[in-house]
Parts: sequence; structure tokens; C-alpha cells
Amino acid sequence: MPNADCQLKKAKPPLFNRQRHARIWITLIIVLTAISVIFLVCLKYLPRAADAWNHADMHGRKLLALMAVLLVGVLLFFLLVMLGLAVRYSRPRKPTGKTVTRYIDAWAESAKRMKTPPKEDNEQS
Repeated sequence: MPNADCQLKKAKPPLFNRQRHARIWITLIIVLTAISVIFLVCLKYLPRAADAWNHADMHGRKLLALMAVLLVGVLLFFLLVMLGLAVRYSRPRKPTGKTVTRYIDAWAESAKRMKTPPKEDNEQS
């Protein structure tokens, strides 16, 4: 059996693939959403928190610090979820059609490759 028969030939993907373009758009939307949330937090929360920090007493500063830790935790969780979604939608899917694996007889292949040792005469004079 030739070696070329054992390998499966894969068809080239079409030039315009609707699923591929949908994955690219979904990934782009997810990344832009994550960037916009970070931008809004930096634009809305940080200036107000910095102003409150300057005019707060010790108890108020502790509350602001706890709120900042909570906000960072929620923001990191959100970013991890967005990263997971972006990776999930950006990777290519497996082909829908089943591929048939062709099995070869390993013993027959090894017998073809085996070299027969030369015969030795047991009767030596």
C-alpha cells in the first residue's frame, strides 16, 4: 500500500467563510466592550475618588480604599470573562463532517520492511 493512500487530504477552506467573519466580528465586539468599560471606569470613577481622597478623613479613606479594591476585583473578573469569551469565539471550529480513519496492517507493513537474514550452514567440515 503506498504511503499516500494512508493520509487524508484536507479540502481548502473557501475564500469567504461566513462563520469566520462572524467570529472575527464577535471577538472585535468583545474586545471593544472590555476597552470601553475600562475607559469608563477611568473616566468616571478615578477623578471622583481622587477628589474624595483629598477631602476625606481616615475613616473615609479606608472606605475609599475598600471600594477601590472591590472595583478592581470586579473589573478583573469582568476582564477575565471577556478574555475567555474572546478566545472562545476567535478560535476556529472543528469541521462538521466526520473523517474516516484508514487503518493499515502494521504486521504486514513490518513484514514488507524486514530483511531476511542470510542462511548459515550448520554443517561445517
